[in-house]
Amino acid sequence: MYESSIVEHFTERGQRQQGIEYVLDVLEIRFHPSAIETLKPAIETIEDLQLLKQLHRSAMQAPNLDEFKQILTSMTNGQ
Repeated sequence: MYESSIVEHFTERGQRQQGIEYVLDVLEIRFHPSAIETLKPAIETIEDLQLLKQLHRSAMQAPNLDEFKQILTSMTNGQ
């Protein structure tokens, strides 16, 4: 039972880290890498995997970095 919770913890932690990397990768590809440095700390604190999935989609669809910043702010204020 204890081992199972440890495995779940590390699996979720790995998925979370991967989700953060996906969001940051898309932002770096679409927008100038140095421009996202200010967003990185806020994105790295997100624990919710669903929220990271939504942010990944938003990073792909936002017309510009300012729009993504607004989306990030609105999503993380309720966290």
